[in-house]
Amino acid sequence: MDFDAWLVSYISDDQPFEYFIYRRSKKRAEYLFTTRPELTGRKLSKMIGFDYSARDGLRIQAYLSLPPQTPLLGPAQLHGDRLELARQGMLPKKPQRLIVLIHGGPKLRDFFGFAAINAWLTSRGYAVLQVNFRGSVGFGKNLTNAGNGEWGRKMHQDLLDGIDFLVHNGIADKRQIAIMGGSYGGYATLVGMTGFYKDMTTMLGRRYLKSRSPLYFANRVKHPLMIVHGANDPRVKQAESDQFVAALMKNHIPVTYIVFPDEGHGPRKPHNTLAMAGFIEEFLHKCLHGDVEPFHLGQYNSTAVLLSDARKEIKNGEKEEAKEFFFLNDNLNKVFIKKSHKLPSLNKRKFIEEFGRKVELMRTSKEIKREKA
Repeated sequence: MDFDAWLVSYISDDQPFEYFIYRRSKKRAEYLFTTRPELTGRKLSKMIGFDYSARDGLRIQAYLSLPPQTPLLGPAQLHGDRLELARQGMLPKKPQRLIVLIHGGPKLRDFFGFAAINAWLTSRGYAVLQVNFRGSVGFGKNLTNAGNGEWGRKMHQDLLDGIDFLVHNGIADKRQIAIMGGSYGGYATLVGMTGFYKDMTTMLGRRYLKSRSPLYFANRVKHPLMIVHGANDPRVKQAESDQFVAALMKNHIPVTYIVFPDEGHGPRKPHNTLAMAGFIEEFLHKCLHGDVEPFHLGQYNSTAVLLSDARKEIKNGEKEEAKEFFFLNDNLNKVFIKKSHKLPSLNKRKFIEEFGRKVELMRTSKEIKREKA
């Protein structure tokens, strides 16, 4: 082996990865392919790396992606600290709708480079903030270890400080901010929705664990919420989402709850990922009024099961008191509504019992399929 031929990948933030074969003897690179040919020639968002100080002085690294057509302020129009932000292409002429996209782990990190989810969300008119909060890896042990014992506390404050940085500099509109993520990012989303990070009292043992669990603060949810779960998830069991949704229902708090019976730690099958994108895009449109493509249940023949549907309760970005919840099955029944219940106080207990029964039936069905396999 003379190592004459090298496979080279070209990584960019505003175009999908490209692959070349480089021959040392000829000193020439030959183009092979791009991972997303359908995006060739399209203007996609750029990812800008920056850092800011958390409230305790720790430097936090983050990425900002703006919608590709966003008009920007030029350096000539500014001075001081904002001048450097303008040179980086971070300052829009008007504050943007913002989605805080939180990575999992938490001992993982966000990287520079093309990401399909960023291209998708920015194409719909949302700016995207990705924070490598304390507890993330890739920035030294001090930053990683700074997250020890800080779930729902300083790790979350790092996210809030990043949002404050963008709002203070006119990058984000504080009235139009959404938070989303998977795995640890899902936990952090519930932390933000319940707001229990404001209670900074020190506790030990079981009280300590309860003080970091959104479940025990579910009654504090004030804004629209959507939860998506894979029934075969080996890391975060479906029961975790079930009990949180039940706690919301107990307090008459609307929630849209979608379960994929044949998925694990996040949807992977194309028809399911497309359906999940449709649900999310529609949800964000109702809350933040970004662009949206038409979507309806059954469009992609996914296996999505809506155990609770409160999408109709979202008006002008805010939720109203729950009137109805629906049980829908995308794969078997398309748009057929199997059952609905009103939720006045007299029927609340009955509905929660029905919700539990529905979840149990789905689990039993899954076990039968496993036995047959």
